[in-house]
Amino acid sequence: MAGHGSLIPKPDAYETYRFVGMRIDMLRRAGTAEEGDWRVARRESILEKNVLLAKNLIAFI
Repeated sequence: MAGHGSLIPKPDAYETYRFVGMRIDMLRRAGTAEEGDWRVARRESILEKNVLLAKNLIAFI
């Protein structure tokens, strides 16, 4: 499963940066097929830039 998105800091932050990238998730079935539960087994986040200019980055992507 893959997705594209952007991470934008809080609007009241002194400096704002926009991080653009994509996320690739590997899902595994948890439980029986009837339950239909899925869990993230692996997550890979790829940002468009190699060097981030932001001084602080706290995020759960």
